[in-house]
Amino acid sequence: MAERSDKRPRPRGDGPEAAERGPRAETGAAVGNAGERVSVARATVAARLWRLLGGGSGVGAAVLTGLLLAAAYPSLGAWPLALCGWTPLLLRLRRGDLSLAGAAGLGLLAGTLLHVVVFHWIADTMRDMSGFPMPLAAAVVLLYGAGMGLHQAATAAMVAAHRRSGWRLGLAPVVAALAVLSAEVIVPYQFPWFLGNAFYTAPWLHQAADLIGIWGVSAAAIACSALLAELIAEPARRGRNGVSLAALLALWLGYGALRIEALESTPATRTVRGLLVQHNPSLREKKAESPKPRLPMLARAKALTQKAELEEVDLIVWSEGALPFFYVPSEVDGRAPDAKPIGRANALLRGMTREIDALAEELGKPMIVGTLRRLDPDWRERARNAALVLVPGRPRAFYDKQRLVPFGEYMPGRDLVPALAESIPGISDIGAGEGAAVFDVGVARAGLSICYENLFPALVHDLHRDAEVLINLTDDVWFGRSNAPELHLMVQAARAVELRRPLWRATATGHTAAIDAAGRVVARAPWFSATTLKVEAEVREMGSPFRLWGVWPAWLLALAGVALVGWCWRRAR
Repeated sequence: MAERSDKRPRPRGDGPEAAERGPRAETGAAVGNAGERVSVARATVAARLWRLLGGGSGVGAAVLTGLLLAAAYPSLGAWPLALCGWTPLLLRLRRGDLSLAGAAGLGLLAGTLLHVVVFHWIADTMRDMSGFPMPLAAAVVLLYGAGMGLHQAATAAMVAAHRRSGWRLGLAPVVAALAVLSAEVIVPYQFPWFLGNAFYTAPWLHQAADLIGIWGVSAAAIACSALLAELIAEPARRGRNGVSLAALLALWLGYGALRIEALESTPATRTVRGLLVQHNPSLREKKAESPKPRLPMLARAKALTQKAELEEVDLIVWSEGALPFFYVPSEVDGRAPDAKPIGRANALLRGMTREIDALAEELGKPMIVGTLRRLDPDWRERARNAALVLVPGRPRAFYDKQRLVPFGEYMPGRDLVPALAESIPGISDIGAGEGAAVFDVGVARAGLSICYENLFPALVHDLHRDAEVLINLTDDVWFGRSNAPELHLMVQAARAVELRRPLWRATATGHTAAIDAAGRVVARAPWFSATTLKVEAEVREMGSPFRLWGVWPAWLLALAGVALVGWCWRRAR
């Protein structure tokens, strides 16, 4: 005879559903007992929350993850949410009943929502730069969000492969860390930004970027989310998971504290003092095709520089595009001012070239100036987005931007289909530069970058490994008063931590800022104001693992993560 049992079947999964089962069985005995009624209510709420996050389709969990992660970045900037943002989706994935495609779909939903919320300003930029109608611009933002959401999709699929395999489920935080690292390192980005960038205003947590790059900070953050998920879903193991979470945070914070202390205790060999000029052009001035509306930009930058107290300034830095026209030294070198001009440069361009040369000679200070330039008198080659380096007593030098903005500075595919170069108004046809990016400006070895390219850890490491001060020229006027300039500052701060070098950002409208070698913003000019900012950079001979080894440790870990997940997927099958 079969043994009779009054035990109810255990629901699939665990967690707060266990809290729901006991009180429900005793509801009759709890009548009239207020304390037990409160317990029943609490258990019911917990169970409903668990069903929302840990059961069902998972759409609610994905949406919540996307919103929490979006809130961790500017404009809101609630960085602690980056520690738990992945928790709702990880709770759903831990059940192990989703296919890889289903998990990737939830990750894509979370990632698309995250990027649409954070990058909503792209629609306004497309309208202002290229005249796109807002419905079409909004559709492009949605498409962009889905493309960027592939990173979250890949992360979710890798976590799901591990859960479906049933292999050592206690390694869930490690697998999640490897998953996000693999997705961030391997899957390409249009605008590279990572989970770890959310901590740029939390210096102790940001310092881990000097180990294997900002990707290491991302890995630590999602490991915290995974441990929180285990805490919620496994009440019986709460003590062990709580200790693991506390140990991870202690190790993470402790490393940050030690690195900041090491930085501050390392004596500076010298201090470099700079003047960053923010000339605050309007969008109308930048878009003007005729010369007259653009001339005030140069006049403002020049006047701001001449009015500043320069006695203790070692280096003057203007923003990207501070010279509103082409700098054409090939047209005027070794020629008298009244000589017959050669090439296509007109009198206005030749006059502006002589004007900026004369200003540098008058001030007697090294200058770095953002400009466009032509490489040949007849303008057969594409223009370059350049930084002009003027040091008294030395020949002029140039750094030409090497990593260009797709759909901003060039149209992808233009070399195969030349007609694409002029297909969308407002998109330039700039050529990529090459060569060294570190220049001796008399007071320091300056590593130069222009705007977008400072978002790439590998590129900055390769170009600026030997620099003493990092200098970035940026023009964010196109983004208006959105969260885009703050996002740009956020992402660039990680380069200072990775290489342990101070960073100056000279921007046209803001945020013009100085960042120390710990990634802390130590000075900032007012946003959208014509002003100058005096900054200091302490030169220290301090290294970092990332500066020594570059990106290959991160790539090895990423490939190891892919191999591990591949093994889990095969085991699950």
